[in-house]
Amino acid sequence: MLWSAKKAVVFLALSCITTIGLSSVVLWSTYFRRPDPQDIPIRYLIQTGPELEALSSSYLIHLMQISPSSPPSLSTYCLSTAHQRLLTSPLIQEAKLKKIYPDTLYVDYTIRHPVMTLMDYENVGLDKDGYLIPLAPFSTSQHLPKLYLGLPPFDQQNPDWLKRCGGKWHHPICPSLQSRAVELLKLNQDLLAQSSVHVKIIDLSQALAPTLGQREIVLSIEETILWHGVELTFPRVLRMSTKNLKEQLEHFLWLKEAMWQDYQTQLPPNIQPTIFTPRVIDLRIPKVAFVENRPLS
Repeated sequence: MLWSAKKAVVFLALSCITTIGLSSVVLWSTYFRRPDPQDIPIRYLIQTGPELEALSSSYLIHLMQISPSSPPSLSTYCLSTAHQRLLTSPLIQEAKLKKIYPDTLYVDYTIRHPVMTLMDYENVGLDKDGYLIPLAPFSTSQHLPKLYLGLPPFDQQNPDWLKRCGGKWHHPICPSLQSRAVELLKLNQDLLAQSSVHVKIIDLSQALAPTLGQREIVLSIEETILWHGVELTFPRVLRMSTKNLKEQLEHFLWLKEAMWQDYQTQLPPNIQPTIFTPRVIDLRIPKVAFVENRPLS
């Protein structure tokens, strides 16, 4: 009987050890095994670029068709498809993506910036390369000069009488129009702005007209002068030929100084801040200017 009792104790001890060992293996397998990478969804998005968060993460996620409530697995997510989806946005110029395991998607991108507001369409701007981009809610057009091209309706591919087609996302405007618009912007910054003159509207709708009599560029500008502490604004409309733009603007700057000398003899001493009636100045003939003869009012 004594031997049997000892055998029973040994058997019971071995059973306990075996049970504990099996439980430990199960617990280790459950809590400490490495998860299958295919089971790990995308949890984080890191975005970089020349600007800090140029676009919201929610917009990027929407473009890449990632559901926040049910994101796909990082390991099976197709980067080439995501890249194509990002480039469907007219705002994104280029993009690169990579996976950072276990659960992070990395996006580096560059966006297009508007340098002008395109008056032909609503809420559309133009970047320095002539590409059309949406404005609100991504950027503000408050201080941008306006550009009018006289384009057909958006996406219309039947050319008009000047061989212009409608604007389209991901397609630049006519190179000759784009180059003139950019040249005028640069002249505005380098030449006119130094003389308190600012371009408000650039009208290139007749820049490609077939005859010299019809062909012209029209600038709507404003000059602001502080006279005895009073702000005076002089709107002007410049009619220009499509060549030698810098020479024409230099001619205007010389002319406006002479006009200002004449204005001062007409201004009353108690004048209040005033925006005067616009005057048209025709600069299309070299070294000659035709000024609309209106009284100062």
